[in-house]
Amino acid sequence: MHKTKIERKIVFRFANALSAYSIRDVIKMAAKKDVSKFRLIVKKGDNYGSVAGDYSLAETTVNGKSIWVSESISRMAFYAGQSWVITSTAYMKDVLGGATGGFVSSNDANVPYEADWGPNFDVSEVYLTVEKKFVPATEVYGSPSVHIWWSAPKHPEVQQQGVTWFYNRVEVTVPAESTYFMTNGFTGGYMGIQDRSPKWVLFSVWNNPKVPDGAVKELAHGEGVTVRPFGGEGTGLQSYLEYDWKVGDTYELIINVRQDAQDKEKAVYTAWFRLPEKSIWRMLSSLQVSPLSGKMSLEGLYSFIEDWAGNGLRRQGLYGSAWIRTDAGPWVEATHGAGTTTGPNAKNRNVFLSEDKTRLGMTTGGPDLSDTSLGPYDVVETSVPTVLTLNHLPDRDGAPARE
Repeated sequence: MHKTKIERKIVFRFANALSAYSIRDVIKMAAKKDVSKFRLIVKKGDNYGSVAGDYSLAETTVNGKSIWVSESISRMAFYAGQSWVITSTAYMKDVLGGATGGFVSSNDANVPYEADWGPNFDVSEVYLTVEKKFVPATEVYGSPSVHIWWSAPKHPEVQQQGVTWFYNRVEVTVPAESTYFMTNGFTGGYMGIQDRSPKWVLFSVWNNPKVPDGAVKELAHGEGVTVRPFGGEGTGLQSYLEYDWKVGDTYELIINVRQDAQDKEKAVYTAWFRLPEKSIWRMLSSLQVSPLSGKMSLEGLYSFIEDWAGNGLRRQGLYGSAWIRTDAGPWVEATHGAGTTTGPNAKNRNVFLSEDKTRLGMTTGGPDLSDTSLGPYDVVETSVPTVLTLNHLPDRDGAPARE
């Protein structure tokens, strides 16, 4: 590239464009985004000409790094070491030949929106493709996981004796693709509903690597349920039901643990989801394993909200009322919820009390919140849900669940 061409290229220096997050945060987020396209909108610029338009990732690269091209205005964008460059596609041959002004030292070249696009241009918005649509870069956020740890302070004897039944409810108030609204979690497994296409009710149990025969085994599953191994964060068996749950409706889930009748070293975890349109309990599965907790009880009761794809969109759900019991005792309400999060410094996640103070909510993703509390909170006590009083405890797929 000749000197005059180097002088004519447009350089965008780093600054603090995305005030809610640091450049490092944005880079981490970008690794999980679809950045095959981005849209640049310019309020004003110098006399070099417009660079506003839609840019698409090209098959060609600069020293193995990416180039985005806007065919309509014959512009291309790439990262050159300490800055972004947007210049004419007429210089593609020169750029590919290595005349890129320090491009070889580039890092994170697949993040076309990490700079603030100044000072040469005053850019009003940079749009990215997220969830199959363009959204402003300033609306791309992190979404740390948030958890509620349940307990029943007025009935400590239940957890001391060993919880064997755990009932919970969930209402999705703000949906977002790739969200796990987990309701019934315990040491070694969890259950909840997932926002995906199609939507799922999911129950999973982990293998126990501490013992020789620690693999999870399926004993039974319900109608329409798929059971299969999973990997990633541990290994085990998952069971899921495709179910088109609705935003704003409340769903009921219940988990039980018992000692296996044949193998006293194994626990059997069984999960049910109430089908409101049929007033029955749909069994997800009954899974046998040596318990990770070492106990024939449900330990570490919790719920969470998780953005497993890292798309950063706002999501929110209401949880509870939550109820627990032993095999022999009555149902007691878990009225106490303590919140934790994977993002202690994030400003866009919280745990909160519902307006009537009978449920706990969790939020994550999206812009900053005015309330970032994680509690702990105590809910107002309620009556035992009628689905637990009008029916026998579920013991099979299709057991009655009248309300």
